[in-house]
This record gives sequence, structure tokens and C-alpha cells, in this order.
Amino acid sequence: MARSVRAFTLIELLVVISIMGLILAIMLPALAEVKDKAYQTVCSSNLKQYGIAVNAYAAGNGGELPRPDNWLYSEKAVEEYFALRGSNACRWHDAEIEPDGLLWPYLKAEKVHVCPSFERFAKSEGSGHAGHDASVPIDVRYSYAMNGYLGTRSVWWRNDPTPGSVKDNPTCGVVRLSALKRPGSTILFTEETLEPIDGVSRYGINDNVMLARWYPLGREDYCDAASGYHSMKNGDPATGRANTVFADGSASNLDVSEAFEFAYPFSVTRDMRR
Repeated sequence: MARSVRAFTLIELLVVISIMGLILAIMLPALAEVKDKAYQTVCSSNLKQYGIAVNAYAAGNGGELPRPDNWLYSEKAVEEYFALRGSNACRWHDAEIEPDGLLWPYLKAEKVHVCPSFERFAKSEGSGHAGHDASVPIDVRYSYAMNGYLGTRSVWWRNDPTPGSVKDNPTCGVVRLSALKRPGSTILFTEETLEPIDGVSRYGINDNVMLARWYPLGREDYCDAASGYHSMKNGDPATGRANTVFADGSASNLDVSEAFEFAYPFSVTRDMRR
């Protein structure tokens, strides 16, 4: 006797598909959050290695910090690259320049220089960055930048005459690690944003220096920003947080608007926030 086989009705199939779609809709944001947390962990681990490397460098160099513009690439390499390209705009993703800077002997693992969250974002958005040369592939070489107030007494724009600005301070940089008054809350390295963030910065990532500062909206000035590629809302870096390693080797993450307060190694006065 032949068995009768009951097939699903169209309505039953639609109900099953709807339930599966609902389950996926619930799970996908959770999976994306798990992936973001994993990327944050890798990034934080990278930056902790930076902290160890800087302390090792200082121990072997009389307590001095590496220069912020030469920690990954030597001055000679930077000059040769600029002569080749005429700009630093693509340096962060250009394999043409080889690392040979002051910290390179301590950080020779190439992956330690790239945050996976930044890399993912750069692969989809990188070709649209300011000054991009279409002949240079997006092959991310680094995504971290050193605090521009450290490793030098001479910050490039220190002579600005604007009253109440940090540029009036003749000692706006710190050379020795031991000279920092608050190493546990002074940025050593952080992530840098791919593009400028309105109201926060003028530039995206180019060199290996982050010159953060507070400035009135609309003012022309040098200014970088920490990136916000972790815990972003709607894929907007301006809403995210940046992993950071402080001068005492501890790691945390900051809102992009907090960069100046934690980058400037001296007291932040109210005048500096105007």
C-alpha cells in the first residue's frame, strides 16, 4: 500500500521563511557586535605592544621618547617618499615606503601596525580619501599615530600668535618619558581617522603623527583626530571610539572629541577650549 506524503503548503513555507528571516534579523546585529569586540581586542593588543616598545626604546635612549614623525619611518625615508609622490596623502597605504624608523626594531610584525576595524573600513572607503592617487593600491600599512606633543619640544605650529592658544606655550612638547606629569592619562599612541571629522579635525590619516587640539569651528588650523571605528553608530566614525595606549602602558578607548584633553601633556585651561 503506497504511503501518502504530505507536502508543505505555500502558506506554511512562507511562515517558515518569515521566522528564519526574523531570527537572522535578531542575530546579525549581535554577530556584528561580537566581531567588533574581537577587532577591538586585537587593536588594543597592538597598542599595548606599542607601549612596551616605547618603554624599551626610552630605556635604551636615556629616557627619551622617539620623535613622533620618525617612529615608523626614518627622516630619510620620509623625504625620499615625499620626493617620489609629492604628498603624504597615500603613505598609510603605499607599499613603496619601507619601515625603518626608531621603533621598527621593536615592532617588526607588520600586522601590529594595523587595526582590523580600520582596515575593513579603508577597503570600502579608502579610495575616496583626500589627495588619493589612483595608482596607489589600498594596501593598509599603518593606522596608528603617535601623540604629536611627545618626543619633541618643537610642535610645528607653536608660534601661532592667537591669544589663549597652546601655541603660546614655549614648551608645548615633552621629550622624556619621566617628565610626564600624568602618564596614565596622556595619549602615547592612538588610532587616526581616515577622513576629517566635522567640528573635530582638519585632516585624515597621512603621516604617523596625531596633532590634536581644541579650536573654534571654522578656524583654519592644523588639527588631527583620533578615529572612531569601534562601537560606531550607523557606520559613522564621528560616533565611535578610538583605542588608545597611554604613556604608562595602560590601554583604553576614547570618544573622538576627547583627543585633545588626553593628548596635551600639560594642564588644559579654559582658554584652550575657546
